[in-house]
Amino acid sequence: MNLPPINQFLYLIPAAFLAPIIHEWVRARVSAALGDTMPFNRGFITWNPLKFFEPIGFVLTMAFHIGWARPATTSNMYYKDRRAGTIITCVAPVVVNLLLGMVAAFAINFIPLTQVGFHASMFLARFAQVSISIAIVNLIIPVYPFGANALLKMFVSPEVVARMNHYEKPMQILMMIMIAIQIIPGIVNPIRGIILGLVMM
Repeated sequence: MNLPPINQFLYLIPAAFLAPIIHEWVRARVSAALGDTMPFNRGFITWNPLKFFEPIGFVLTMAFHIGWARPATTSNMYYKDRRAGTIITCVAPVVVNLLLGMVAAFAINFIPLTQVGFHASMFLARFAQVSISIAIVNLIIPVYPFGANALLKMFVSPEVVARMNHYEKPMQILMMIMIAIQIIPGIVNPIRGIILGLVMM
């Protein structure tokens, strides 16, 4: 069944909404499980997805499959081991996004060729693309609000961390430009393609 582009676009809306929110929801839950009280105090231990919705990140996710949700407020001050806790808190959402994306892509092979099955496959295909892209970008782009930013800060000097914090806004603007002109998608998309190719072999 060939759909007009606008119809295909509709399947992307729930995928672009859910994948980044799942990432931040997992991050809040993992940080809380490691002893961090801030996610609970700031209202991020919730089943309400709108708590995590962030309009700019959503628009970028719709347009380029790369974006973010509202970052869950966390603090590594509460972890017994700050470095290990930060790594776990940043990597766990990446793993969840990656696994969910791979499962969604793999599940398409088993969906019956019915009208309902077609719609389910279209959504799962978009969700797989977005979820895997979110996983990749959070692991390789060290600019807030991506998780790689917090990871990098654990392995550089306090002076470098201070500079990163000072230039955070300009770096975010540069990052959004690099997404819009396809530099970052040009890095992420081939990696995503390899992962999806392995899953759907």
